[in-house]
Amino acid sequence: MRCDENTIDKCNSREQQFPPPINNEGTYRLRVPSCLVLCAAIVVLSLSVMGTLLVEQLITRYAVSNNAKTVTIQTGRVGDRGGDEKVAIESKLPTLSPSKQHMFVTALPTLSEFDSKLMKVILNISGTAVLADGTPQHKAADWIIHHDTFIASNINPDDDTFEKIFTPRYVMSLLYYSMNGLNWHNATQYLGEKSVCAWYGVTCSWSEDIIQIKMPMNNMAHSIPQEISEMTTLEVLDLAGNFIEGWLPSKVGRLENLQFLDLASNDLNGTLPPRGWLPSKVGRLENLQFLDLASNDLNGTLPPSLCDLSNLQYLHLYENSIKGTLPTDIGRMVNLIELHLFQNEMGGSLPSEIGYLTELDDLQLHDNEFSGPIPSQISNVLSLRRLYLDGNILSKAIPNSLWKLQNLEFVDLFDNLLTGSLSSSIGNLTNLVGFDLHANRLTGTLPSIVESLVYLEELNLSTNKFTGSLPQALFGLEALSTLKLAGNEFFGTLSERVGDLNSLVDLDLSDNEFSGPIPSEIGNAVGLTAINFRQNNFSGSVPIAICDLDKAVIFVDCEGDKSKVTCNCCTSCP
Repeated sequence: MRCDENTIDKCNSREQQFPPPINNEGTYRLRVPSCLVLCAAIVVLSLSVMGTLLVEQLITRYAVSNNAKTVTIQTGRVGDRGGDEKVAIESKLPTLSPSKQHMFVTALPTLSEFDSKLMKVILNISGTAVLADGTPQHKAADWIIHHDTFIASNINPDDDTFEKIFTPRYVMSLLYYSMNGLNWHNATQYLGEKSVCAWYGVTCSWSEDIIQIKMPMNNMAHSIPQEISEMTTLEVLDLAGNFIEGWLPSKVGRLENLQFLDLASNDLNGTLPPRGWLPSKVGRLENLQFLDLASNDLNGTLPPSLCDLSNLQYLHLYENSIKGTLPTDIGRMVNLIELHLFQNEMGGSLPSEIGYLTELDDLQLHDNEFSGPIPSQISNVLSLRRLYLDGNILSKAIPNSLWKLQNLEFVDLFDNLLTGSLSSSIGNLTNLVGFDLHANRLTGTLPSIVESLVYLEELNLSTNKFTGSLPQALFGLEALSTLKLAGNEFFGTLSERVGDLNSLVDLDLSDNEFSGPIPSEIGNAVGLTAINFRQNNFSGSVPIAICDLDKAVIFVDCEGDKSKVTCNCCTSCP
């Protein structure tokens, strides 16, 4: 309603409904630029809704100066924590006609000076979200101002460092209200009387700064609140294995001391931003060493800013829906020890810059759509122990430089389009434990140099085009437990030395051109549980020594017009 000559009586009557002005002694003033007046007015109007939250007694006033340049908001909480001292906030307004002055005034709750300081901090952290009834911010503010006895007894409002205690406590209570705290598996001490350092999952430094929040598999849900960015002393944030939704808070880059971030196995979704959630200046997250966002539902491409994290050692983004290529800037992440990007939808060629990752121990890019050759520069990564490139579209020959990586223990290159032969230089990989090349287009013979692979436990060369007879050296690998050579063109008789493979559990020689009798010495491999000799040219009968292998499942061509093998104990005779 406008106040003019015709409505002045009604306006005067309306003003009389409110208590008279309270004096302004002991008040302070906050100047606000005129461009923010409208926002300030909205905040003021919203604050009036919070009467039941923040006060036990409401003292309200309208106060607009005669020259229409300022509006004074009087607050104060009677009979609690600060007595009845009042705080006045003065905001600068644009010049308005008297008829419009009423637009910028409202009734407000009263707070003590102490509570007003707390409320100011909360507003600076959460903004207007704290004003909306029912929001997690609203609930956290209600608890910490109305019910938290720890704050009342441990914070000195005149101490300039009071925010150091108050801010983490507010943020942790907000985490509780925002993320399903009532249903957490463990919420010990939350919203209690003890220091926040005693709350479950929280670890503090000697100076009582929060440095760790670790609550994996705690039934947390919903989104991480933006206010987590206020925890600037945080070094470890581990919320893996929960039901967290949404995306990372946009201000997470403010956590300058963060070293460890694990949000794996949640329900995070959305597109990785083109510029990334990481800050534009790497210095803001220069301490980050571990980043795990695996097993979520993230899509989009890898943000370029990710490669700015030159101190990152562990990067786990597997089991998402990430697309695009592996950026060439990956070579700048020179401290990487583990790079796990498997089970995504990435493609393109593998960049030669991988060769700059000289500290890399574990490279897992399997189950993507990478194509082209394996870069020869991989030979520079001498520390590499695990190489998993299976389930892609990689082509051409395995580079000879690969055989220089003498620390390799596990190599999976299966299910690609690799061609060429198996180099005798494979003998350099003396630490090899698992070697899987099945489902490629490899040719040639199996080199006898394999005898130097004394730690080899699994050898799978199935579904290729290997030919020739098996080298005697193969049967000297005492650690070998799995030998799969199915679907090739191997020929000749099977050496009786196969019985020397005392550790053998799984033997598959099916779909080759082996001939002659099945050696009874196989029975010496008492640990065998699976034997497959189907689709070969074996003759004679299956030795009793093999039938005596109680745990073995045996498959041999022992039926049909063309069968040359008889068997009284075989599991299957197709």
